[in-house]
Amino acid sequence: MTICNISLRNIRKSLRDYAIYFFTLMLGVCLFYVFNSIETQTSMLALSKDSREVVKLLTQMISAISTFVAFVLGFLIIYSTRFMLKRRSKEFALYLILGMSKRRVSGILFVETLVIGFLSLVSGLLFGIFLSQITSVFVGKLFEANMTKYSFVFSSQAFDKTCIYFALIFLVVIFFNTIEISRSRLINLMQAKRKGERIRNIHPAVSVIGFILSLIILGRAYYMVCFNQDEITQEVLTTAIVLGVIGTLLFFWTLAGILVKFASSMKKIYYRGLNSFTFRQLASQANTNVIAMSVICLMFFFTICVLICSVNIKTAINGNIEKYSPADFLVTTRAESYDASKMLKLKEDMAATLEDSCSFRVYHGGFLMSMNGKEMVVDPKFKEIKKEGWFNYPIQDAVDESTYNTLAKFYGNKTVHLADDEYTVVSNYSFTGRYYDQILGAGKKLNLNGKKVLKPATKKHVEGALYISSNADNIGVVVVPDGYYSDRDLEKEAIVAKYPSHSKKSQEIMDHKLVDLAKKDLGVNAASCRTRSEMADASVGIAAFAVFIALYIGCIFLISGAAILAIKELSESADNRERYLMLRKLGADDAMINRALFRQIGIFFLMPLALAVVHSIPGMLFAKCILEIFSGGSLLPAILITAAIFGGVYGSYFLITYITSKRMIRE
Repeated sequence: MTICNISLRNIRKSLRDYAIYFFTLMLGVCLFYVFNSIETQTSMLALSKDSREVVKLLTQMISAISTFVAFVLGFLIIYSTRFMLKRRSKEFALYLILGMSKRRVSGILFVETLVIGFLSLVSGLLFGIFLSQITSVFVGKLFEANMTKYSFVFSSQAFDKTCIYFALIFLVVIFFNTIEISRSRLINLMQAKRKGERIRNIHPAVSVIGFILSLIILGRAYYMVCFNQDEITQEVLTTAIVLGVIGTLLFFWTLAGILVKFASSMKKIYYRGLNSFTFRQLASQANTNVIAMSVICLMFFFTICVLICSVNIKTAINGNIEKYSPADFLVTTRAESYDASKMLKLKEDMAATLEDSCSFRVYHGGFLMSMNGKEMVVDPKFKEIKKEGWFNYPIQDAVDESTYNTLAKFYGNKTVHLADDEYTVVSNYSFTGRYYDQILGAGKKLNLNGKKVLKPATKKHVEGALYISSNADNIGVVVVPDGYYSDRDLEKEAIVAKYPSHSKKSQEIMDHKLVDLAKKDLGVNAASCRTRSEMADASVGIAAFAVFIALYIGCIFLISGAAILAIKELSESADNRERYLMLRKLGADDAMINRALFRQIGIFFLMPLALAVVHSIPGMLFAKCILEIFSGGSLLPAILITAAIFGGVYGSYFLITYITSKRMIRE
């Protein structure tokens, strides 16, 4: 019988053993093709010039990440082959006993790897080509592109790249298999299944103390990122991360002893059915997989956080543009370039083509506020103060009451009402808004250049901004009574405008017209222009980067962690067939054994995921203060999408593992 015939028969016979291996390869190929075909997908879409530049930069980033992804998938494939080699060690030993040379055994493995690799490559590419059509629609929605010219997309560049990368990976796998077989001794192959991982016996008291210590360490790390977020520094954040890693390792190191002690204390549950057997199996797995479980837990934690953050940014983009950009055009000129006659001429030239416009002056604020709410100072001449408990914003804006109210009416915001001795603060950035609320609520007075002291007119800051933006990025504007500032305090003058039409084409025409007009009237270097369309495109670019990079890395981490857990569980099932056989001899029927196996695999898969979810709660509370600049909205939609991704991929690995393990213990 030829090597090819033996290999094909082995594949048919062990097809279900290859399920995890095949599924991992297929997903890897699919993801590799989909993400590397984005440039081709977008070529069929009517995108703006700025969006084209974003896509170009995005494809370069994905191409660089793909090299890292290839290394990760290569490691996974090699790791999977170790399980396959161990699973079939007696078969290879039998070949050698019957006189087959190691070269021919390596040849059998070569053909099997080649066939499985080819099948997974073809199926992964077919699935990837189908999925890329759905991704094209998603890309079009993300970039708000015209989909009328969309048609079926096939990326020959992504196809070639995927084939080349995976061909190289399989060459490495074949080389690894050949080396593994050539170095194997017959006695080692015969006893490979009997060799288990070394079990470390930990005294119960040590387990309890270590487990409690791990909870204290993790609790401390959570506290550092959840409380006093306003005082978090790089050193504090680094310390919290190190404590989180140490706490996670200690948690899984002591989990085995705690699991048995906790379960055995509940007699009615522990001795019901095969629960005692299940808990002992889980304790053994936790004992021998401390490093793997810890690393997978941290990978899942990272994946959960980046997916939630990226999806949250995406879902907030459109709403942010509507909320924080109530006008279509903004032009500003700074005091050093300011010319009143030129500014007046620009207003007159713009008025003929606009629906409405509003001009306003902004003055030097020099705003300094304390973290503990003791004092607020507005003085453009103060020097930077390096003092604990102070926030220092050297360039802050200040406006008078009538100016702000005119602008607020133009934007549709709330106006303010001040007495001659009152002030307030306008902001839409909640991170700094919390400080303003503390100071205003406590009635802290405002020192203006050491000449005038004002008291708060409001208990909380006023929600609003001076400039159009794509995000809530107004960290604070001081509003004071009219008459305090003069021309010598001027920082800049600005004009905001609304267009008569909001169709995309007419907006682009107006953008170009007003930008050219502003540069002509004020001077190229004096006019600083910003348009709503430009900000929308930039925001879409941020969302695209966040979503695609997070999905690519997150899905690879998710597949890696799930595949490693699945392979470890399959190895455990293969090693423990005799134990399940003993359970049958003792009277346990298949239904009881299957339920015990289901619970064992389910809890094993759940352990790193559960701790990762717990980690992600303080992680997201910390990230939320950063996300507030992009979105102050609910994280629930992002959480649901992330849960769906985890449920689909992780659930598939769990089911394949359970079905394959169930068949193994029946043999």
